[in-house]
Amino acid sequence: GEPAKLVLAPGKTAMKADGHDLIYVEIAVTDQEGNIVTNAEIPLTATVTGPAALAGFGTGNPVTDEDYTDNETISFRGRAVAILRAGAQAGKTILAVTGKGLPEETLELDVVAVNA
Repeated sequence: GEPAKLVLAPGKTAMKADGHDLIYVEIAVTDQEGNIVTNAEIPLTATVTGPAALAGFGTGNPVTDEDYTDNETISFRGRAVAILRAGAQAGKTILAVTGKGLPEETLELDVVAVNA
């Protein structure tokens, strides 16, 4: 079908507030029935708020000039990935991803304190 929404699937939902821990979030462009649209090449933008940062954002496209360190990419075969790095403080982090012609999708993740 036609691209209808974004699906965000994190590898985990919490990370340690140690400045090093990462969460990988798979992003899929799906149709109304939830099927990945394998020919979708849609501009995507990611925004992170809270005590984490966007460490990388891109696709697995083997032929690209993408800068994986900014917050924009173009889906490849209906997929992309965002990598979030924890900061040194605990709290809630929100990842918001928008795609051209698609509604924004958000994901709440936890950055948890590290015991001293």
